[in-house]
Amino acid sequence: MYSLVFVLLPSLVIGGVGAVLGYRAQLQNTRDQLSAAADLKQREIDRWVEERESDLAVLATEAGLQQSLQRMLEEPEGGPGQLAAYSELAVRLSAFLRKKVAFVELSLLEAETGRIVVSTDVSAEGTFRTEETYFRRGLDGLFLQPPVFDIAIGAPTILIARPVESTTGQVQAVLIGRANLADLGTLIQAKMGLGTTGETYLVSKERFYLAGSRRASS
Repeated sequence: MYSLVFVLLPSLVIGGVGAVLGYRAQLQNTRDQLSAAADLKQREIDRWVEERESDLAVLATEAGLQQSLQRMLEEPEGGPGQLAAYSELAVRLSAFLRKKVAFVELSLLEAETGRIVVSTDVSAEGTFRTEETYFRRGLDGLFLQPPVFDIAIGAPTILIARPVESTTGQVQAVLIGRANLADLGTLIQAKMGLGTTGETYLVSKERFYLAGSRRASS
């Protein structure tokens, strides 16, 4: 029996050490896979945001939009010239919204007052956003507001703001684009290196759900 113990004990120790080392190796491999998947998702999200920024840049620098906006701001209030320019801007924003489906709302805010002069949400026109951070920061350059949950559409959105200059280079308005983060769902849910049962979620730093699979909550 003593001989049997001396034979089995080293085998058990070696087996236990091997199991621990195997578990640690498997755990490290899992961590590496998750890290690689997170890096990939980060690049995809960055590319999605950059595309939305590029979309707004194209719209903000359209010569036709700049000219119509300048006419609307310079023409007498309620006059035929102003109404014609307003109509041109409304048509441009609506057409752009239909083309770029990631956006759910587009608005132009007058630089001097912060008043919404044209919007795809007509009910918002005439209201002021003077104290909003996205308006004040949007006067100086590109600005992204952290995601918030939009009750109206039942999904998280992100606001992107940028200045709109006149033909002479003067900032005459701030263009605001509200994008639906649910559009990121396809990117977030793609199982790259996560196995057949892997789930991916995008959450804010406050730990609020933003995008991804919701199966776990059902």
